[in-house]
Amino acid sequence: MVSSFDQSNYQVRFDWGIDGLARLEPADVIVVVDVLRFSTAATRAIEAGREIVLRPELSRNGAPIAHAAREHAARGATVLIGCLRNRGAIADAIVAEQHARGGRMSVVVIAAGERAARRTPLPMPLGASVPQPGQHAEGGDENPEHGGHDPQGVDQDPEHGGHDPQGVDQERDAAQLPRFAVEDLLGAGAIIDALITRGIDHCSPEASVAAEGFAALQHGLGHLLGASGSGRELAAAGLDGDVAYASALDASSAVAVLRDGVLVRREA
Repeated sequence: MVSSFDQSNYQVRFDWGIDGLARLEPADVIVVVDVLRFSTAATRAIEAGREIVLRPELSRNGAPIAHAAREHAARGATVLIGCLRNRGAIADAIVAEQHARGGRMSVVVIAAGERAARRTPLPMPLGASVPQPGQHAEGGDENPEHGGHDPQGVDQDPEHGGHDPQGVDQERDAAQLPRFAVEDLLGAGAIIDALITRGIDHCSPEASVAAEGFAALQHGLGHLLGASGSGRELAAAGLDGDVAYASALDASSAVAVLRDGVLVRREA
């Protein structure tokens, strides 16, 4: 039975979290948006010539959604990782993909939201040193469990003496629904807005509201992200530079695409 919430009558659709991904399937293109910070960190790593072995524990919010999208990729969907920095590049990639397929494609944009507050701060800023291009890693930066860095500044897990990607036990929060996240609404809206300007504009009401929200507020991205709950949390951890970095609109041409469980750079 078709759900009233599947948005299947529209080409461009928008929802939140893993449940939203399930509601809007099937789709030709899936864009996962977690601005602070999985999507931004993954984009930075890909831009630096890295590949990321996708594991759900890489982050609390974005990585589990991208990991869940693997089954969609196995059925032929294109799974992309989007943020404010590469929103134009994401839209260009979708236009190119549609042209290559020779027909109109359905596009699902999934905002990660925030599943819970972190117990401990994230120590590594997005501007930290990046290994040389071509280096392969399990994560956007080197995996701390193997003597390196983690893409999102992974926290030490005080309960297990190891590394829990955002300082919170995964099992404890598995059933939590994501809360609204300003940065992810703006990031998703930015991508949808870029699609509209490129002629992919048959949007669901949900997608339209996200795009119009971004269009109205785009000149205040830095302020809005900094004043958001996630932005204040990062600033309290001394990572306000990450917020400024993530707020830079269209600063990157790199697009991460999921292939065989690995995020790699999509070739133009």
